[in-house]
Amino acid sequence: MNFFRLMRYNFVQNIRGQLARCLMVAGVSLFFFFQFYMDALHIFWSGETLAENVEAFGNRSVSLCDSLLYLTGGMLPVSFAALSDSFQFPVRWLFPHMLILYFTLNVARSDLGKGGIQILTRTRRRGSWWLAKCVWNIATVSVYFAVEFAIWILVSFLLGKSGIEPLNEVLFEGIFNGRLPGQMTAADARKCVLTFVLMPTAVCASVSLLQMTLTLYVKPVFAYLCILTYYVAGIYSAHPFFLSNYALSVRSMAVGLYHFRLGTGVCLCLLLGIFSAIIGGVRIYRMDLLSFD
Repeated sequence: MNFFRLMRYNFVQNIRGQLARCLMVAGVSLFFFFQFYMDALHIFWSGETLAENVEAFGNRSVSLCDSLLYLTGGMLPVSFAALSDSFQFPVRWLFPHMLILYFTLNVARSDLGKGGIQILTRTRRRGSWWLAKCVWNIATVSVYFAVEFAIWILVSFLLGKSGIEPLNEVLFEGIFNGRLPGQMTAADARKCVLTFVLMPTAVCASVSLLQMTLTLYVKPVFAYLCILTYYVAGIYSAHPFFLSNYALSVRSMAVGLYHFRLGTGVCLCLLLGIFSAIIGGVRIYRMDLLSFD
C-alpha cells in the first residue's frame, strides 16, 4: 500500500468517529464562549438589570481579539508564594488541548494490535505507514482546532463582536489580573488574532506527534500522563523548553507582557515534530510486530 492509499484507509476508518468528536469539540467551544459572555457581563456590570447590562455589552469595544484571548490565553505566570494564597489553574485553556490529545492518543496504536496489524504487515514500506500516521495526526488536530475557532468566530459574528480591534484594557485586567503594557494598534490586533489561532494549533499538533511516538515505547495511558505533566509544568514555568508557553496566548509577544515570539514558537514546534517523527520512524523499523504489546 502506498502513502495515498494509507491516507484513504485512515480517512475511511476514522471518519465517523471524527465527526462525533468534532461535535464534542464544538460543544466545548460553545460552553466556553457562554462562560466568556457571562464573565464579560460580570466585569462590565454597572449595577442595573441584566437586560440593561446585556444591551450595554453590545456597545462595549469588545472584539474577536478579546474573546480569542479569553479562550487561548491561559494565565500569566505566578510565583509559588502567590500560589499559596490563591491557587490558579487555567481549565478552559488546558481542557480543549487535553481533549484533543486524548482523541489522537491511539492514532498509531490502533494499527498495532489485533486486526490492525494486517495493514502494517501488508505495507511493504513501514516508512510510508508511519508518515501517513504523522500526516493524519497533524490533520486531525488541525481540524479539531478549526472547528473550535469556527464556532467561536461564528458566535462572535452573531453577537456583533467579530471585528478585529485592540484588546479591551478593562476586560483584560478583569480576566488576567494584569495590565496591558501599552496602547495597541490595528496592526497589533491582527497579529494577536494570528498568534492566538496559530500557536495553540501548532503546539498541540507537535506535542500530539510526540505523544504518538511515546505510545510506541510505553502504554498509551503513561504517554498521556507524560504529556499532561509537560503541559502543566509549562503553565507554572515561563521557560521556552515548555512549548505550552507559546500556546498560552497571554504570554505571547503579540500581547507584549512576555517575549514568546510567534516565529520562534513555530520553529520549535517544527523541530519537535520532526524529532518525534524521526524517533518514531526508527522505532517502527526496528519493531517486532508479532511481539508488540
